[in-house]
Amino acid sequence: MADVNLRTGPDVEFPSVDVIPEGEPVYIEGCLRDESWCDVSWDGGRGWVFSEYLAVEYDGQMVPLIDVGLVEFRIAYVDFV
Repeated sequence: MADVNLRTGPDVEFPSVDVIPEGEPVYIEGCLRDESWCDVSWDGGRGWVFSEYLAVEYDGQMVPLIDVGLVEFRIAYVDFV
């Protein structure tokens, strides 16, 4: 993985409001239905992260979220308005 931009919306066209260092834990509020972007909380802030940069603990190890899927972790689908 790598440091990742926390953005104001679910696209690289939205400005970055912070950079989350690699390995920092975040809380996933939910993800778009196509699972491309996730709404996350981190360090008192909230924004959007491209889902391919997120990992979850699964069977004792960190694995990319996209490899496991949202349903396995009961992560909600959210809309961006």
